[in-house]
Amino acid sequence: MTTLNVAHVTWLALAIGLEIIANIFLKYSNGFRRPLYGVLSLFAVLAAFTEPPRFPGRVFSL
Repeated sequence: MTTLNVAHVTWLALAIGLEIIANIFLKYSNGFRRPLYGVLSLFAVLAAFTEPPRFPGRVFSL
């Protein structure tokens, strides 16, 4: 099991922020009556739940 480090906390904070932004865009879309905000909401949710890339070796160690 890996230990909690800066990279894990950073990815978690980014996912939380994207989820909040997605909900704000969804509210502004007014039931998808404003397509731009609806599409931005969908992209933000997709980005929030996409797995971060895997790099060989050490990752983001300080």
